[in-house]
Amino acid sequence: MKFISTAAAVLLMSLASESVLAQVRYHWHYEVAQWADSLARTSDRVSLMHYGTTPERRPLQLLAFGLPEHIAALDAIQANQQARAEGRPTDERFDDLAVVWLSYDVHGNEASCTEAALEVMAELADPASARAEAWLDRLIVLVDPCLNPDGHDRFVHFVEQRSTVPANPEPAEWSHMEPWPGGRLNHYLFDLNRDWAWARQPETQARLVAYNAWLPHVHGDFHEMGYNSPYYFAPAAAPYHELITPWQRLFQERVGEAAAADFDQRGERYFTREDFDLFYPSYGDTYPIFRGAIGMTYEQGGGPRSAAAVRLENGKVLDLAQRVKNHVHSSFALLDVCAGQTPTLLAESDAYFSRSRAGAPGAYGAYILPAGQPQLAELLPFFDLHGIAYGHAAPPKKAAAGFDYLLAEERPITWSAADWVVPANQPHGGLLQVLMDPDPFLEDSLTYDITAWALPYAYGIACYGVDATVDVEPATFEPVRSDDLDAGVYGVAVVPRGAAERAFVARCNEAGLAGRLLTKPSSLGLHALPAGAVVFLSADQTVSDWTNAVNALDRTGVELLSLASGHATAGVDLGSDALRWMGAPRIAVLGGAAVRALSLGEIWWHFEREWGIAPTILDGDRLPDLKAWDVIILPDGVRGSALDAVEEFASQGGTVIALGDAVRAVSRWESTELTAATDRPAPPEDPLAVPYADRSRDWASRSIEGAIYALRTDATHPIAFTEGERAFVLKQGSDAWLPLSDGVNVAVYAEDRPVSGHAGHLAAPELADRLAIGVESIGQGQIVYFMDNPLFRGFWEEGKAYFDRAILFSGVY
Repeated sequence: MKFISTAAAVLLMSLASESVLAQVRYHWHYEVAQWADSLARTSDRVSLMHYGTTPERRPLQLLAFGLPEHIAALDAIQANQQARAEGRPTDERFDDLAVVWLSYDVHGNEASCTEAALEVMAELADPASARAEAWLDRLIVLVDPCLNPDGHDRFVHFVEQRSTVPANPEPAEWSHMEPWPGGRLNHYLFDLNRDWAWARQPETQARLVAYNAWLPHVHGDFHEMGYNSPYYFAPAAAPYHELITPWQRLFQERVGEAAAADFDQRGERYFTREDFDLFYPSYGDTYPIFRGAIGMTYEQGGGPRSAAAVRLENGKVLDLAQRVKNHVHSSFALLDVCAGQTPTLLAESDAYFSRSRAGAPGAYGAYILPAGQPQLAELLPFFDLHGIAYGHAAPPKKAAAGFDYLLAEERPITWSAADWVVPANQPHGGLLQVLMDPDPFLEDSLTYDITAWALPYAYGIACYGVDATVDVEPATFEPVRSDDLDAGVYGVAVVPRGAAERAFVARCNEAGLAGRLLTKPSSLGLHALPAGAVVFLSADQTVSDWTNAVNALDRTGVELLSLASGHATAGVDLGSDALRWMGAPRIAVLGGAAVRALSLGEIWWHFEREWGIAPTILDGDRLPDLKAWDVIILPDGVRGSALDAVEEFASQGGTVIALGDAVRAVSRWESTELTAATDRPAPPEDPLAVPYADRSRDWASRSIEGAIYALRTDATHPIAFTEGERAFVLKQGSDAWLPLSDGVNVAVYAEDRPVSGHAGHLAAPELADRLAIGVESIGQGQIVYFMDNPLFRGFWEEGKAYFDRAILFSGVY
């Protein structure tokens, strides 16, 4: 492999003896980082940017490759990219340069991708390479050799521990059996390839800053799949999102033709137009497409089951070197096409942004967000991260026909000077239109992921899409931050409507501050407190100098109401029984191989990164005495004997919160009345009515892979306090459950069909009034059911509100 000789000239790296192993080993991330640093120091064709750090303190690196004169002018080239997107005058010295970004190893256990990146980097930096010279005459090539260093090293650690010499290719051998949670996911057990748009993870947030600065014309995203699969490259499978342009489709065809010619010449198997579609907007291929680039996925057969070498179904052995070689060849073919198509790439990119500035195609001309909503503190910074502009209307108080998201109906819309406006006529209006689409058109129900994601539903925020173009005065959103409390106050109240307020209450609990939940409205001086407000009274506190303890907490986005008296001018006084003791619930999460890693990660990340507290995660195979905790959370996919101990915990007075598929697991307890609905369609009379070839489509007709449903809620229950009587949930799976007869039905599905997204016509056909969130007594304790995962991928903000209250108010309901 070329990397061995080229890299050795730059930095000596220990490689396994090829004479013994006939393979190249996986490299630890620190070796990759050291080599990248050395390459940048010794080559005038390379510039290295450290764009961030992972949660486990590994560097995130992006290398720019170009001719020496271009490397010396990278800042000017980057500024030129921004000018082109915004329609400003450009620097003609760089008007004939396209930017190509290559991303490798977003899933850490698809580690041949990083090895391929090293080969590609070596070629690009080689001044003797005529091929590289031809590329760099037309291109700036950006290479991210490892998007997921933490997952990568978790996988390499496993392989290093278990691999034999020589490598054993038998798939059943233990070096092919990666243990839980595997290296695919990042530190917080998130799938970074589903996080591009939602940007919940630190790696993604850091990468988007670099991506927004460069706005590449082409993005190649390199992966691995099952080891018996051959190789996949573009063009993608249907469905394509309807806003993908004809040029973006055509360029995929041209790239695929070039890759096919190379693979044909080498006799390699491959496929196109199957499995990997371009619909969900948060992948490494689709997100760049909606930013005006051409994004493409590459998949090599291999993955964690292939270890260093694996025997295929045809009896041949696939080794690491072959997997690397295929990725290198497809990378080179992509660069060949980009260099050959540079003038057209640039012209089509300019046309894309020109159309976006005039008014990106999509459902509406602008989106109105009424002022005063707590969700603005999360949604507007989200737009900032993606470079989406917003502001206030100029002039205000205009009226237009439009769509009310929360009511899911068309009606006349008016707005005021204080309201926020997000216009579609801006450089990144295309991405805005995709993320706000109230009901994306799906050309084919056989899709790879969820089918709906509209941000107003995800955030539970009032929003109106209007047909008019709205002139906007740019404005910056400034979150509130309460002043310090004065010593001697009677108490302090916070209304936990927004994420910041709920996190603040959790941090107060962690600091030992004791709160009470107001279950009836109360007016105290200038403050009107609704049911759901949390009150910290001086008389309840055992922490010395408690006001200073409050002042020491992060209060960004938190409105604290200082109370001088407990006497109400209307409603209940603060000594009323309507002020219920909350305490500070001790929380634990069931973890380990007994649960689905993705769901555990969502809970872990939510507590640590959003609440700012350290979660207690218990190994489901080594449970201690659960009496030390008040609340146990069961992630999606929970199974095993640990459930017996959790049932006993509930019966003795604890609160159990079951998420998603965990509901099905606990429904088997004898202590619960939870009952699955039986309104399933009858099987066809003809046992051969569904041909074997149509099984996939029959499955799609019976499934819900991710659609948005409206809920009716009981807003008088503490879990639903401060919310309206209508909410939205992202439903995955067709399970349906009858309402509780003895428990409390906090929320039920409002309608049989989704308000957005695809649900098979045979999936849960009578979902209206089926249980969505419920609370049932179990012995002396209780269990809270969330039929749908409220923390899905960390971006379903409205679900977090119900989840948070289920924990914080668990001692009240």
